Amino acid sequence: MESESEAGLDPCHHGRVNDQRELHRRLHEVQVDLLGRLRPGRDEYLERLQEGIHPGYVFPWRVAESPAIVSREVFELDVATMRRLLAPYFTTEFRGRYQDHVPARFRRPDDSGWFPRFVATDFQRAFDSEQGCFTWGVPEIQSFPGNLLLKPEMLRRRLGELPGFSEADLFPDPDITTFDAYVDLLREIVLGRCEPGETAILELDPGQQTTLVDMLLFAKHLSVPIVNLRDVTVDDVTGEAWYRSAITFQGDVPRLQEESRPRRLRRILCRALPDEIDDALKAGRLDPLALARLFQGTLERKTAEWVVHPQDFFVLSKETLVGNPQHRPALRPVTADLSEELERDGLKPSDGVVKPFHRAGGRGLVGLDGALDAGKLGEMARSDPGGLVWQARYAADGFSVERIPGYAPASIDEHRPLYHELRLMWSAEAFGALGVDVNLRLLSGLSRWARVGDAANARFQRMPFTGTQGILVTPRGDG
Repeated sequence: MESESEAGLDPCHHGRVNDQRELHRRLHEVQVDLLGRLRPGRDEYLERLQEGIHPGYVFPWRVAESPAIVSREVFELDVATMRRLLAPYFTTEFRGRYQDHVPARFRRPDDSGWFPRFVATDFQRAFDSEQGCFTWGVPEIQSFPGNLLLKPEMLRRRLGELPGFSEADLFPDPDITTFDAYVDLLREIVLGRCEPGETAILELDPGQQTTLVDMLLFAKHLSVPIVNLRDVTVDDVTGEAWYRSAITFQGDVPRLQEESRPRRLRRILCRALPDEIDDALKAGRLDPLALARLFQGTLERKTAEWVVHPQDFFVLSKETLVGNPQHRPALRPVTADLSEELERDGLKPSDGVVKPFHRAGGRGLVGLDGALDAGKLGEMARSDPGGLVWQARYAADGFSVERIPGYAPASIDEHRPLYHELRLMWSAEAFGALGVDVNLRLLSGLSRWARVGDAANARFQRMPFTGTQGILVTPRGDG
């Protein structure tokens, strides 16, 4: 039986594999070279990227100096590992179980779209030097769309500085060979049979969201309006959803436009997170009856289709990761007995971090600085019973910043090794007689930089490499 401290999800513990030391050495060598080559032109690149989104745009967060370049052989190991992680969710048993995790206010009233249309698998790839193979630690799986257009756009604007790469290398799917073909695929998924004006990206106060940039790219490339959740009304008689104002592109510039008459909504991609919706409900900024008419009523009366529904957030979340046999280190619910369980298994509370089941983006993350102890865990168990999970820390594959050409650390803190957290972003389609067969299609990926000892989440980072970039896979035939 494997212990909690073992990284899991890796070939070292699932049968012997060929030694991967050379793959690992080359992975670091290529990345260090790339960081050195791309850093000097960072400011010019950022200006070009921001101007490409729309004139005057400025990122609300820092952008990393380089993407992650991953050899195709290593990338295929990543993909196979994440597919194994997701496999337990494609079962009849899971389909019956996850409903218990969805609050009634966010639940679909029918069985439509039971599996999320978009999936993101977050992981850190490390290396077991004794056994000569890669290992993977997985923070979480997410089931809301994020950065699906921004990351390929970031990479596309660096291709001129990356000899040997083409647009085909931006996407892991061999059938997608250009950025335009990728946009066409997303258009097919998002619009279905509807017109862009009948479709909307729905968000709560979108202008205040740091993820607005990806929504803007959807609006720009798909001509889909961005609609504030607070501006949607549902007709009591017909059950139809309408909006009067939206962010749309007029030429190269996005503007909030007031429609001369209400526009009908027939297809909705919701990006509003349930925790933010709940906060707005508590503050009186949203009407619970209006939300019920929107989230449940439009489906009951078949007046609108949902590409992404608020329920999706709960279908794949930290709560449903608990008990997944492929997920290691295992997640443990924070209960009154957790401290005793950890001690029995030779672990301390400070060996891990605590996360809320249903909070996105690392909010509520506790234990970064080793502040967790038995007393703190007990306090958490009493204050939020059943709402928190403890996760053991796992290895990060760091390399020395001193190796990066031209990079001079300005402080002792900046001498710490760098590593990246990776994310693979998938589309999913459920089919079959029982609807439990799921076809996954890999869309794109991203890399988030951090220092060893820090969380990869950009919320906790204050350094030159903070932020995210895309994953670039070496051309087919290369190592």
